[in-house]
Amino acid sequence: MKTTDNNFKEDFPFRLQQHQQVETRTGWMKFGSRLSNLHFVGTNVIATRTGCHILFHDLSTHTDTIYTANDHESGDGITCVTGHQNTAMFAFGERCLKPRIFIKDYPSFTTVSLLKGGSGSHYKSISFSEMEFLVSLSSLPDFEITVWNWRTGQKLISKKTYVNNESQILRCSQSTPPVVSQAAVDSSVLLLWELHVCCKKCLLNRLQFTVDMAVSPCAFTWSSDGMLLIADATGSVFMIEGEKRKLQHIFGWTGRPGSATPSIVWYRTGVVMSGPSGEVKYYKKAAPHEWQVMWTVAPDVQVASLSACPGRDYLVAMSIEADLLQFKDDDGPQFVKIRSYGRHFMCVCLINPSGDHIATLNANGCINTWAMSSGNLVGELVWDRNCLVMVSNPVQPYLALGRDNGIVDFINVLAPDNPTTLTTVNLCKEQISGIQISQQGNYVVACIMETGILFVIESKPGVQIEVKSFINTREKMANISVIELKTDLRIISLMSTRIFCPSGNRIIVFSMAYESRELIQYTSIDLPGLYSGFYVHPFKKYDFYAIPHRSRQFHLLHVSLEKQQLQLLDARSSGHQLRKYAMNVTEHNVLSYGLDGMAILRSVATNDCKAFIKPHHHMDLGIKTAVANPLNTHIISLGQDGSMICTYLRTKIDQLKQAPMRCTLLTKGISHMYTESQTSEFINRTGAKYAKSLLVQQEVTKVIEENAVWGEEKAQLKKQFRSVQKECAALLEMNFTNQAEEKLPLSAFDLDQETRNERRRQAQDKCRETELYLKALTAVQDKLCETLKQRHWTAVETKGSKLKAIMGRVEVENYPLLPKDVSFEEEFKWVMEHRKLEVQMQKESCFSPWDPNDKESESSAHPLLNDASLMRQNTSIRTMDEEEKEEEINRLVLTGSTSYHFIETCAYHHNQFEFSSYLQMHNEIILLTNVCAALCENFNKQFNDMYALKEREMFVVTEQNAYLRYILSEINNTWTEIADPEWTQEEKPERLMKVEDNEVSITPYISPSQQVVLERLATGAEAYHVAEMSKNFREQALMQMMDGVLKVRWEDEIKKDIQKPKCMIEKNPEDYNDEDLKIIKDYEEKVALHLSERESYREMLETEFQKLSQTIKNGVMKFNGQLHDLFILKLKTEAAIGQETLKMNRYMYMVHKRLSLNLKQKKLKMEVIKQESHNSALQEQIQQLKIWRNDCQAAYETAVAHEKQLEKNFKKEFPEVSQVVLEQLYKFYRRRPNMHQRARTSVILLNELSRHTASADRPSFLPPEYIEYLKGLDQIDNYSNTPPVINEDIWATLCRVRRRKVESELKAKCCALMVADSEHTLNVYQKKLAGEKQHITTLLDEVHKAKEQLLELEHDTELQIVMKQRVIEITTTGLISDFDDAVLITSKQAKSVNQLVKKAGDQKLAVMQQTTNLNQSILCKEWEHRKLRMEIKDLQNHLHNLESMKVTTDIQKFLCRRLEGISESKSILSIGREISLLKKSYEKTIQEIQEHLDDLDKKISAQNKANQKMDAKVAELTVDVNEQQLLRNLEFASRQTDVKQRMASIVKRSHLVHVMQKQHAEILALQTELELLHLKIYPTLKHEIIQE
Repeated sequence: MKTTDNNFKEDFPFRLQQHQQVETRTGWMKFGSRLSNLHFVGTNVIATRTGCHILFHDLSTHTDTIYTANDHESGDGITCVTGHQNTAMFAFGERCLKPRIFIKDYPSFTTVSLLKGGSGSHYKSISFSEMEFLVSLSSLPDFEITVWNWRTGQKLISKKTYVNNESQILRCSQSTPPVVSQAAVDSSVLLLWELHVCCKKCLLNRLQFTVDMAVSPCAFTWSSDGMLLIADATGSVFMIEGEKRKLQHIFGWTGRPGSATPSIVWYRTGVVMSGPSGEVKYYKKAAPHEWQVMWTVAPDVQVASLSACPGRDYLVAMSIEADLLQFKDDDGPQFVKIRSYGRHFMCVCLINPSGDHIATLNANGCINTWAMSSGNLVGELVWDRNCLVMVSNPVQPYLALGRDNGIVDFINVLAPDNPTTLTTVNLCKEQISGIQISQQGNYVVACIMETGILFVIESKPGVQIEVKSFINTREKMANISVIELKTDLRIISLMSTRIFCPSGNRIIVFSMAYESRELIQYTSIDLPGLYSGFYVHPFKKYDFYAIPHRSRQFHLLHVSLEKQQLQLLDARSSGHQLRKYAMNVTEHNVLSYGLDGMAILRSVATNDCKAFIKPHHHMDLGIKTAVANPLNTHIISLGQDGSMICTYLRTKIDQLKQAPMRCTLLTKGISHMYTESQTSEFINRTGAKYAKSLLVQQEVTKVIEENAVWGEEKAQLKKQFRSVQKECAALLEMNFTNQAEEKLPLSAFDLDQETRNERRRQAQDKCRETELYLKALTAVQDKLCETLKQRHWTAVETKGSKLKAIMGRVEVENYPLLPKDVSFEEEFKWVMEHRKLEVQMQKESCFSPWDPNDKESESSAHPLLNDASLMRQNTSIRTMDEEEKEEEINRLVLTGSTSYHFIETCAYHHNQFEFSSYLQMHNEIILLTNVCAALCENFNKQFNDMYALKEREMFVVTEQNAYLRYILSEINNTWTEIADPEWTQEEKPERLMKVEDNEVSITPYISPSQQVVLERLATGAEAYHVAEMSKNFREQALMQMMDGVLKVRWEDEIKKDIQKPKCMIEKNPEDYNDEDLKIIKDYEEKVALHLSERESYREMLETEFQKLSQTIKNGVMKFNGQLHDLFILKLKTEAAIGQETLKMNRYMYMVHKRLSLNLKQKKLKMEVIKQESHNSALQEQIQQLKIWRNDCQAAYETAVAHEKQLEKNFKKEFPEVSQVVLEQLYKFYRRRPNMHQRARTSVILLNELSRHTASADRPSFLPPEYIEYLKGLDQIDNYSNTPPVINEDIWATLCRVRRRKVESELKAKCCALMVADSEHTLNVYQKKLAGEKQHITTLLDEVHKAKEQLLELEHDTELQIVMKQRVIEITTTGLISDFDDAVLITSKQAKSVNQLVKKAGDQKLAVMQQTTNLNQSILCKEWEHRKLRMEIKDLQNHLHNLESMKVTTDIQKFLCRRLEGISESKSILSIGREISLLKKSYEKTIQEIQEHLDDLDKKISAQNKANQKMDAKVAELTVDVNEQQLLRNLEFASRQTDVKQRMASIVKRSHLVHVMQKQHAEILALQTELELLHLKIYPTLKHEIIQE
């Protein structure tokens, strides 16, 4: 290929300012992948950011305003934004090096202040305080917090935070003084910065908290009263109060669990929280430590962040789908969606041909349509497929989407409010990464860029959409372009020749004739350099816009396909600042966009720049794609961060061009194609939709066509192949059965020698690779084994092994020991010599009164107790030998271990009472280590003896078992099995180092060459054996003459059968003669004797078997018993080693405890020194604060003096005015406009107000109350308010003097506020100094406590004593602390105490028995007395009943009938009389009940009327109460209620204390009387005190 113009330069001059530019503005915006927090600007405007734009939404009018920061004047990008909640201002930090903080007014966007020089890196977070302070936090590497005075632009103070976390948030409280919280999401470190002001100086006080939560915090907010609320990921909320500065849990999430990230905000007087389940709850404080849920709302979408305005009851939320929600409680609590913005878009394209709407594909797989002019959501199609690319047809209203599974979808967007699916085409199984549509819109080309597969689809909506052709280039593509000609379709593909970037230096032209439907490679052209983009010119088919690789230029090339040449038509600078950009070429415009965030619009005819914009920031990786509408009035740009920006271009609209585009969609053809006619889906030849992809279907079709043409021939070939195969198999079998000399080699039957050789070569290669791999693996394993052997086997002197019982379960393991350490041996010798010298030197001067074995100590400690008295006392208890023996036992017991039972103890061990230095403990640890080694060696010696014993026993048992098997074989016993004991691998650890042949279950492979060698060796060995036998003629003679035996054994002879006589073999029994019978008789006697000898031999063997079996059993039992004793010895040795180890651990712990206490003392002293230095610095700071306070006081006094001077000079200003007029002037002079109480709290604002009282300037940052004050001054200065006696000159003089006086008053107030702030700051630091001093006192107390603990550790010696469990009378849990209050006594003392206890118990039992008998007798008598009284009472009641009974006529008749014996059945008259009486009684009862019911009805009606009256009164009272509630001061009332409750509780407590004291006195008196009464009933027991 030749290039006709090689004289172009890379840096072609391009200056955008030389071209005519149009005015641009940002129309609307959509959010990216990350949502920022919502901030209130003033009271009714919320702000949030994305990229380099800030979105403002007015909640009163529901209108949006966008601020763009994309240049030096408006700001170079945005990293963080915040709003002032009292003033309509906002602040944001730039996204660049050495960033600035802009403070601007809303909605004019005028710069109020510009903060410079804060940080070298961008800001992570900024926040306004209540008044004039702004706090910022920088990013890496310092994370510096800075306090600014935003009104003056002054940097007050900055400090490094040393919190290295990128996700940090600043929150400033609205209390006074301000407190700034600095927290990192998912971090347990929380910083609070207290901000104090003193005489225009700012101080920061750092408080650090470590949040001890199970889950890291994720949301923070400040309450109106200065409490910091923290929420974690589980929905639990914690609080840090303003004064206590302590973290406490207040409530947990009460809703359903979930995975959403919680958000929290202070709203009204409670907390609004969006929990893990997505629900939003409002918590309000019901009690001091109780929070109650007031309402719960479940929004339709998941909430991402919350924000509330403290000035007005606005609560807004932003969902994770970028929906703006507002809380309203008019018809119940609910969140209302007021605006839907959308977020995180993947693709964007125009809806042609009108271009009034756009279509987007977001990350959730949803297709949305938006109005180009307003950005409002028009339609939505839920699309849960994973699409990679989306392209719109330039002529017709449909979209083409490529999926990751090889499917292309066509979407109908004729009606943007209702997008629908046209059809779906299944092309392949790989991802469709590129789609291009021809300019005429008739063909769609889908490609797989990675593999170079192209598909041509004819797109005719309303009829069958057909896949025309495809081709597989098997090369990676970078870019494709489609040209639709009259006769064919051309596809120009830029092939990617670079690995890591899509760029190349070669293009391939593919052609498809409309008639042939075959896509072929037409030609290939090499490019002069690397290009990353290739775009066809919309009007000139063979002209292309090309983007050189790593260049900021673009080329206009002409391609000649016949000559295969390129011609450079033009080369221009693109205007982009970075070398990575792309282009979008249409017939209406040429739009370029890149990583620098710029989009440049050019004319298609002249390639001149028409407009350029910068909607995205280069730090966000710029623009991903951009499109412009056909009228060139809007540019839609999609950033790499997923945000979408619409920029309006104020260009002249071509009406002649606009009308045809809008009328195109109204034609009947388009309406018929997209509304009336249904587009068919792609159906394969099997009739099933999507059953197989196009490529698979092509393969199936190819197979079907081949079968149709060559099916019979294929079947005939297969039949011939099977017959040949069978014939070959028969020949192979025949060859295998032939003789060796007739066999043919296997290669003679190979029909395909080449394939066989190839496979054999492959097999050999694989074998070679496997052999190399196995050899390398074996070498590595051998090296590893050798390393392990050297480290863990050879290095061990005494190998670890076990001894197991013979046919038992007991097993004993020895102690593996390393070789003796030479350095330890030398150290041990040094310690022994040191101890010898120490003992010899202390022999005469040792004084140990605590040692009961020290006679000299006892005699010196008890000088009045001589030896004679001691002898008399000891001889009365035991003899001298027993005493010495017991003293020796006590001495051994006090050693704290049982090692003396196994080894000879060393006399140079330290006594447990004598430890006082680290050297003694170190020496004792060395001695104890040697004792442990001696114990191990002693046991190993016993173990080795037992091991040798087992070897002998195993040998004996094996021999005896062999003899037992011989006996069983002699008596033909095949069912009894004799098992020999075997050595296990644990008992023979050396087996681990060598693998025997019998341990390998797989037979080793022996190659033919090795087999030949083995056979040769076996033949040689046999020949050598024969030769040796031929040399030894004696053995040969013995074998030939006597079968190799010199003496015949009896048992061998009886095994032989007696040979029958010849007559019994040759003759019949009837032919026997006498001699034969005699011979037969002798034979039978011999047989009987032979059988009896055999039976005797059998009995002898059985007896010997029983004896030998019992002998083996006894021997095994004896050995197992000895092994069990060895096991017990092992346990005792382990106990002794454990005791010695415990002593060493105790000594080391004692050393550690001493060192810890010393280190603690040192640290505490260092902390005291550090605290004292800090206090001295704090004291110096307090002195400086006092100086500043004095300066403020002096300034205040000067201002007050100046004010008084102005007051005195008032008359001098009006020398010629009469007294009456002067009095009126003075009244006007004293008149002031009303100032809000809140306006008197800011020093800076009052100072600014004083400066502007004499001028007409009205700064924008002044709050409304200050503006009202200035307006009030202007109002009272109006001459219309003056009386007639005052002329204009006097009034002007009065206004001037009054303004000067007002300025002086405001300055005095400002100085007074500065004095108050200084006093407050000074008091805070003085309190802090007092707290630090108290902290020093606490540290000194801890130092004193550590010294006491160290002295207690030195004096309170801990002893280790080995005792039996039965003599321990305390509850043990396995801890040394169980013996903290234990007392050690002798057995004699315990026995004497037991005797005393037993004697006292017997006495107690006797007294209890007497008391029990006395109580039983008293109870018996009381029971009898009560019984008699009850009988008397019953008789009295019976008599009273008899006397009170009236004897009626009926009773008399009844008694008479009973005496006469007449039946008691009733007559008919009596029954009727009774019935009538019962009826009357029932009627009377019913009448009474009815009257009672009537009374109840009357009462109910009266009560209902009363209730109605009460309801009316309750409503009236409710209204009154609510009015009173609005008027009353709740905080004062709550405080008064708390005071009253506290006073009432104090009074009640004092009353209860008085009652308790009175009752206690009465109880004491009653107890005294009760004891006196007991003494009267029970006798007093007198006993003697038992003395020892």
